[in-house]
Amino acid sequence: MDRLAYDYLSLLQAYPEATERELLPVTMAELSETLYCTPRNVKLILTKMDQKGWIRFRPGRGRGHTSGLSLLVGKESFLGQQAERLVRSGRAEEAIRLVQEYGAGTRARENLFHWFSGYFGYEAVTEREQHVDTLRLPIFRPINTLDPAEAIYAFDLHMVSQIFDTLVVWDDEKKSIVPGIAHCWESNLDATRWIFYLRKGVRFHHGRELVADDVAYSLNRLRQDRLAQHWLAAHIEEIAVLSRYAVKISLRKPNHLLLIYLSYPPAAIVPQDLYEQERAGGPPLPVGSGPYQAVRNEPGICVLEAFDHYVHGRAFLDRIEIMNVPEMNETMAALGRRGSVLTVQTGEARLSTGADDREAEAHCFGTSLYTVNLRKTGPLQSFSFRKALDRLIDRQRLVEETGEPSLFPAQRLQWMERGADWTADKTDGELVPDKPVSADAQTAEELLRQSGYCGETIRLYTYPRHATDAYWLQQAYQAYGIHVEVHIVSWKEMLQEETVREADLILFEAVVSEGVIKLLEYYQGRRSFIRQHLSAGLTEEVDRRIEELLAEPRESVRDSGFQDIEQRLRGEYAFIVLAHKNVRAFSPPSLHGVKVNPRGWVDFAKLWYRDPADFG
Repeated sequence: MDRLAYDYLSLLQAYPEATERELLPVTMAELSETLYCTPRNVKLILTKMDQKGWIRFRPGRGRGHTSGLSLLVGKESFLGQQAERLVRSGRAEEAIRLVQEYGAGTRARENLFHWFSGYFGYEAVTEREQHVDTLRLPIFRPINTLDPAEAIYAFDLHMVSQIFDTLVVWDDEKKSIVPGIAHCWESNLDATRWIFYLRKGVRFHHGRELVADDVAYSLNRLRQDRLAQHWLAAHIEEIAVLSRYAVKISLRKPNHLLLIYLSYPPAAIVPQDLYEQERAGGPPLPVGSGPYQAVRNEPGICVLEAFDHYVHGRAFLDRIEIMNVPEMNETMAALGRRGSVLTVQTGEARLSTGADDREAEAHCFGTSLYTVNLRKTGPLQSFSFRKALDRLIDRQRLVEETGEPSLFPAQRLQWMERGADWTADKTDGELVPDKPVSADAQTAEELLRQSGYCGETIRLYTYPRHATDAYWLQQAYQAYGIHVEVHIVSWKEMLQEETVREADLILFEAVVSEGVIKLLEYYQGRRSFIRQHLSAGLTEEVDRRIEELLAEPRESVRDSGFQDIEQRLRGEYAFIVLAHKNVRAFSPPSLHGVKVNPRGWVDFAKLWYRDPADFG
C-alpha cells in the first residue's frame, strides 16, 4: 500500500469520532504532527487526497487560523478498498496485516475474509468484446523461480511445465516416453549417440519458431555448473545442429535413460535470442513454448494466459491466476466456503470442501524423511547414534498424531503398499532388519550409550510445510535426552549452501511418484539435500553405481540397482524415512479435467468449465 493511503489512515486514527463528511476544525500544526511532516508537505498530501476524493479541505485564511477538513471515506470502507487492492496485486498477507492493525472497532477483518470467499475460483468476464474464462487459485507456498534450469521444488517444476516444453514427454498413464518438441528420435546401441527430429511450426510465446539452435543452446546452457540442475546435462560431450529441425547429442558415456533426463522440466527448451541475454538480466518474464505464457510474475502472484499457437492445441481456460495466501484459520474457512475453488491439498493448509465438491484422481505420493549430515563432525559420525535416531521413532504414532497428508508409516523411500513383502537390507556385512513401525526404545538406549552421545544439540532444518512433523520429532527425541533444535526457514533459505552445511538434519518430502528421475535427482542433483549430506565416500560410491546403471539396457536390472542404492544409504542411516504421504485435490462439479499428476499438481491446460445452467 502506498504512503498516501497510510497517511489517510493516520487521519482516520487521529479523528476517530468524526463522521463521514463532517467538517472538522483543524490547524496545519495539528496535521503536521499527525502526518509527521512539515506544513508544506501537509499541503501537498492534502491536495493528493482531495484529488482522490478521500477528503475535502478548506484552508483557513491567514497564519494560525483554523481550517476545515472532511473525511469522505469511512475507516471500514477505506480499509476494505485498500485490502482488496492489495489482494488483487498478490499481497494477501499485507492485506490481512492492514485490517488487523487498523481495523479495531470495525468489521473490516470480517468483510475481507467474506470477500476472500468470493474472489477465488472460476470467473467469466467480457474483455474487449471477448469472453475470458479465469481460474484463480490460492496456494500456500511461494514460487521460487520460473527458470527451468534452476527449478527444484515440486510447484516450481509444475509451473515450468505449464510454460515450457521439453524434447520428449513422460506419459504417466502409458508409463513411456512420447513425442514432445521432437516427433522422432534414434540412438546407437550403446546409447552414446542420439539424434532428435523436431516438429516444424513450434512457436515460442514471443512468436519465433523453435529450431535446432534453440535446443542446442538450452542444453548447453544446462551444462553450466552454476545452475541447480546442471547434473541433467553433465554427461553431454557435444551437441551438433544437423539442420534447422535436427540435432545430434553425443555423450561421454552410455545413458539408456537419456530420454527420461530430457523429459524432466529443467531440460525444457528456451529461446536462444532471449536467454542468451541473461547476463544483462534476461527476459523480464519467462518465455517458452508451452500451453500457457506468463504475463505477470511478481512476489505473491503469477498470471498465465493461454497460448493461442500451442503446438498441441490451445488450453481451454483463458487465464490462470495463482496467488500466494497466508495459512490462517480464517483464510482456510473463507476459501472453504466458496463452491468453485479448486483446492490442491499438499500439506501446507487443510481446507474444508464444499458438499458438492469432487475429489480428483491422484497420481502423486511422497515420503517424508530427514537427511543426516555425514559431512559434519560430532555425534552424527557415530553409526550407533544414527541408528538410535531411527529406532526411537514410533512411525505409527507419528502418522496418527500429525494426521493428513501422512497416510501410513514408511519403511522405504520408494512407495510400497502396506502388507508388502519387505526384504532385509544388507550393508557392510550387517543384516539390517525391516524398520520397526513402533519405537524400539530398549535397543535405542543401548545404541545411545555405545555412541557416547553427551547431550549435544542436533539442529533440524525444514520449511513451514513440515513444521508439525519437525516439532513432533523434537518432542519424541527429547523424551530420550536428545536435544533437537528446530529451525523453520523459508523455501529459498533452505536451498542456500550455508543452511545445508549448518543443518545436522534436513526434513523434507521426497516426491517419489515421478519415478526414477526423482531418485536420480536426489542422488546426483547439486541442490539435493540427500547428496549434499552424504560423505565423500558414499557420494563416490553412488556416482559409480549410477554410471553402471545408466549403461545397463535392461530396465529390470536398473530398477534392482536403484533399490540397492537406497538400501545402501538407508543401511548407513544417511537418511531416515518417516511416513508415506499423498496429495488430494477437490473441485466443484462444474470444473472438469481435474487430475493430480505425479508432481502433485493439476495440469492447467486440461481444465475446462461447464456451466451447470447449460443443462437446466
